[in-house]
Amino acid sequence: MNHLLRIFVVFMMAGIASQICAEKEEKHGTPPPPSFNQLKALVGKWEGSEMKNGKKQKVYTNYKLTSGGTAIQETLFPGTPYEMVSIYYGDDEDLVMTHYCMLGNQPHLRLTEQEDPAKMVFEFVDATNLKSSKDMHMHGLTITFLDKNHIQEDWVCYTNGEQCSVKILKFSRVK
Repeated sequence: MNHLLRIFVVFMMAGIASQICAEKEEKHGTPPPPSFNQLKALVGKWEGSEMKNGKKQKVYTNYKLTSGGTAIQETLFPGTPYEMVSIYYGDDEDLVMTHYCMLGNQPHLRLTEQEDPAKMVFEFVDATNLKSSKDMHMHGLTITFLDKNHIQEDWVCYTNGEQCSVKILKFSRVK
């Protein structure tokens, strides 16, 4: 019986030790840039509007922290045929994003130097699944923090090497 008790204690101690190690597991990689924390404030559900064919239409977006807190996932137009996902993450000292577009390409954008702390301006770097830079793609995004419960997103679309449209989406935080 004493032998069984020792085995039980050894297994219990090993389990406790592995749990402590898992809780103290260090993250490897570069810490996110300060701008990541600004974007992290958007985590939650948002509803808003856009002008389409001269009429105001409801739109939704959701932000959530993912990948152990190292990335932010935005789901634009959730649950619709136009649903798109953007992932924001740190790349060394830069904040970057990849937009998984309904156009079938994946533009990579990088945050420019913030001249206005209330605006995050992302500019096109490159894209996957884009045959030519003349093909239609999202080329830029500006997120304007109007206050802690209101934002505006300006999505810039390019085709034939020049801007073809800007989709302006205004959102309020869902409480």
